[in-house]
Amino acid sequence: MSSSESGAEGPTTIPGGISREEILNASDRITTSRCFRNSQRLQRFVDFAVRSAVDGSLDHLKEYALGREVYERGSDYDPRLDSIVRVEAQRLRRKLQDYYQTEGASDPVLVTFRPGSYVPSFTYREPSATPSVTQAKTRLDRRTVAVLPFLNLSPEPAQEYFCDGITEDVIHMLSRSPELNVIGRTSTFAFKGTTLDLPDIGAALGAGTLVEGSVRKAGNQVRISAEMVDAELGQVQWTAAFDVRLGDVFAIQEEIARSIATALRAKLILGQSGKLGRGAPEMDAYLLYLKGRQAWNGMTVSDYRTAISHFERAISLYPEYAAPYAGLADAYCFLALWSGMRPSDAFPKARDAAREALRLNEDLTHAYTSSAAADLFYLWDFDGATAMAKKATGMEPCYGFGQHIYGACLLAGGKAEEGLTCLRRAVELDPLSVRANRMLGWALGLQRRYEEAETYLMAAVTLEPDSIEARSLLAQLFVQQGCIPDGLAQARQCQQGNPGPVALGILGICLARSGQIDQAAHVLDHLRKLSADEYVDPYIMVQIYLALGDLDKALDFVQKLFDERSPVAVFVDLDPTFDPLRSDPKFGQLVSQLKRSV
Repeated sequence: MSSSESGAEGPTTIPGGISREEILNASDRITTSRCFRNSQRLQRFVDFAVRSAVDGSLDHLKEYALGREVYERGSDYDPRLDSIVRVEAQRLRRKLQDYYQTEGASDPVLVTFRPGSYVPSFTYREPSATPSVTQAKTRLDRRTVAVLPFLNLSPEPAQEYFCDGITEDVIHMLSRSPELNVIGRTSTFAFKGTTLDLPDIGAALGAGTLVEGSVRKAGNQVRISAEMVDAELGQVQWTAAFDVRLGDVFAIQEEIARSIATALRAKLILGQSGKLGRGAPEMDAYLLYLKGRQAWNGMTVSDYRTAISHFERAISLYPEYAAPYAGLADAYCFLALWSGMRPSDAFPKARDAAREALRLNEDLTHAYTSSAAADLFYLWDFDGATAMAKKATGMEPCYGFGQHIYGACLLAGGKAEEGLTCLRRAVELDPLSVRANRMLGWALGLQRRYEEAETYLMAAVTLEPDSIEARSLLAQLFVQQGCIPDGLAQARQCQQGNPGPVALGILGICLARSGQIDQAAHVLDHLRKLSADEYVDPYIMVQIYLALGDLDKALDFVQKLFDERSPVAVFVDLDPTFDPLRSDPKFGQLVSQLKRSV
């Protein structure tokens, strides 16, 4: 969505025969549905837009008016700097799609908002589009399973990561079944502490089966309770409680997974390391590993560094335990991906750690994805990296992060459609994952499918408004489309606290593209000084120099981008950013270093 989305560029379309009462009834069904129950702002958006449209008050459906009336912005509200209405409109369109595929599947009147407009349209549902009763009953597949975070009933709040680890292990064990569709960690953990009813959670995740449980730990004694629930009926299908010593927790996790698979009549394949804890010599080793993964899931440069410290401690104390090596590889990889460490330093560490994990335990799924990422970005070994990632997804079909890495390998290797299929699968498995949504959005942007890319990047920003990484990618997408004010608005929202290279870089790019050359030069100078003390990805400098029209300087930094093994290097021949340089022979020589088999 660009800054051209004014909202009142055309009349409301109301086909003959649709009365005001029918339209308002349709609006009421939406705003009182389970799908919209916890989205009060979207309820207000729908109600305000529909009533304004049927009353003919189209002036109320401009971005500024919506910001003031629906989102209670003050008189100083500037849509160029505050994208709340655009973000919420994207969210509303997706929410309405979900509603009409579930609760609203038989609504006679449809309320829709076309891209680029805040004015609703009203149409009668096509008769053929109304599902039968049988279809409605089979909407949620019982073999789509969501494992909700196990509750911590222990007196120590610090044991939260232990409960989270048990939940994740059950998810990963179930993910090894080729007959189940298992929702990823990020999406299920979004409901941690929620007061929603289980049927609502099942509908939100598209899961017919929910697993929930609790953990009470006191010293070395652990009580684990678990139950499997039919999400549509709200009926418990299986329940069990276990009183065990701490060291026996791994066996109980496996028993829970097997019981669920048996109840669903699904085959479960558990190798020697079907779960992350397998192979831990002591429970303390497993707990250190869990602390590292908990930090890694925070998804900031600081979090990745914290994760490294936990993983390295686990390795120093328990050098034969494979899982912390895979975690260490992932942490170094993502540090390099987001300018937290020089890639030529980080990726060799990631590769060595992943290889050691595989040496210690060749059945550790995560180690294959870790190795694939390092081989892709450091060795530019497209075939080898793709084979590693493919093996991981074969071992664990519902491993969302595995699909993420597999998609990146295919995309970089020149197999764009196959790569996008994997990245879409990653979002399907973990729909509330910021990481999965932003990766798919970025990949679609590389393919110049901008409108679709914007949908996923907007979703990532909505899921995590403070994510510098998601907002910077969205700003970059706006710049590529020529929507400079929208890009600048996103870039300014990245400048909180002490902005790092990624945040400063996107601001410099947007300032240069908006004609604010002096300010862009100031940012560029700041980045040069910053590079004396910390790593600044050459990709950032390339984009700023291109925005300033200095192609020679930009080309110098493309050379550095290849020399330093910037992760972007493997996507250079796809990225629209580099279009101004494609006719330069030196650029062609640099790209020729990427030897692909396709």
